[in-house]
Amino acid sequence: KSWAGVSLSERIVIIQKFASLLQDNIQSCAEILSTEVGKPLQQAKNEVNGACARIEWLTANVSAALSETWMVESGATREKIVYEPLGVVCNIQIYFIVINEYLVKILIFEYIVGGGFNKQSLPESLITEGSLMLRALLDNLTKLDNIEITVMLDWRLGDLLSETLVNTVIIGPEHNCTEEFTRLAGQSDMVWPIAPEFDGVLQRLCQTTSALGKILLTSPEAAVAIAGDKYKTYQLLNKHHIATVPTQLLNPLDNHFLTKTQAHDEWIIKPIDGVGCADTYVITNKHDLEQVAPDQHTYILQPHLKGDKTSLSCLFKQGQAWLVCVNLQKFTLINRQYHLSDIVINHHADPGHYQHLIDRIALALPELWGYVGIDLIETAEKTLVLEINPRLTTSFVGIYQALGINIAEAVLQLLQGEPTLIKNTNNPILIHTDAR
Repeated sequence: KSWAGVSLSERIVIIQKFASLLQDNIQSCAEILSTEVGKPLQQAKNEVNGACARIEWLTANVSAALSETWMVESGATREKIVYEPLGVVCNIQIYFIVINEYLVKILIFEYIVGGGFNKQSLPESLITEGSLMLRALLDNLTKLDNIEITVMLDWRLGDLLSETLVNTVIIGPEHNCTEEFTRLAGQSDMVWPIAPEFDGVLQRLCQTTSALGKILLTSPEAAVAIAGDKYKTYQLLNKHHIATVPTQLLNPLDNHFLTKTQAHDEWIIKPIDGVGCADTYVITNKHDLEQVAPDQHTYILQPHLKGDKTSLSCLFKQGQAWLVCVNLQKFTLINRQYHLSDIVINHHADPGHYQHLIDRIALALPELWGYVGIDLIETAEKTLVLEINPRLTTSFVGIYQALGINIAEAVLQLLQGEPTLIKNTNNPILIHTDAR
């Protein structure tokens, strides 16, 4: 009862001193938390920092919140609300621990090198990027404790991985890849698919994971349904007044617009759900269109804009966004088709207006979760959003080397709160992606 007799101003000073002690002893407090509940040390530090931040906010706002409020002052009638302290109150809170003293089983399925093409030829243009992303993700995850990793791997790429701490499941031509994914996902706690959006592949993997009741470590199917469709993405961004590249649906049987263009006009056509530069062409006239013959997919048409092709590596969660780094993509144009040759990771040191941009994207598409890549075209006049990739992108490959940030750890942190993005280094890194 003695605490109830302490004035509010005195209580604020005492609690602020408690927060200061927590901050001064964060290492020992985090070690105790890790020992008692099995929480990884970095996440335990996040808990202590979070407690200090909440104390700071509460002590700054408590005086206004607990001030006496007059409800009625009319003649002889006077009523007011008064807050009187009860004393010490115990708060028992139940929360979910992502990684404890038990092993957490994570399934990784990179579609290109993981067996998605087990019954057909491997797409050479995507093998390099798929291999780079898989190796980088494994490098991130194997730095963490208490994780058991299972990786699906195409039968022709059995020697791709050298990690001894990884369970490899070879997907042969006799296997049904979808059934194998479902079986392995059912045996796991969490699933991290890295897959293209074309033909609804990524969306179906997300649906399967959710239907099995497993934790999905990427954006859910609702986000993929929008971001995986370039025309829907354009409509969403346009609706929220976010500058984007003008986009229209292209019907290859109705190409009258080409007869109206000037000779110097250039256009980009690409599949509505394409990945990378596959089946993406620069055209100038009806003859070009007939040569590339886009008759197997729904295509979109965009003006061919000149400018820097940058990408943003980000984390998203429930309408919030964190910018990790800004990257520069370098392309070569061969036979009217772009080829990604190099990426400079952490190209731009000033996050400035980029953070404002992804904040707006987060509000426009709050279903985005985990790592997301945003492709931009930057001209001298403006910055335009080209695509939203709701999955790991090739730029992810160089982040640890460029910044010292473990993206896999940061994504796991999102399951409980906000990510810790502390840069241990800050250098641009060149990633070569062209296997030709």
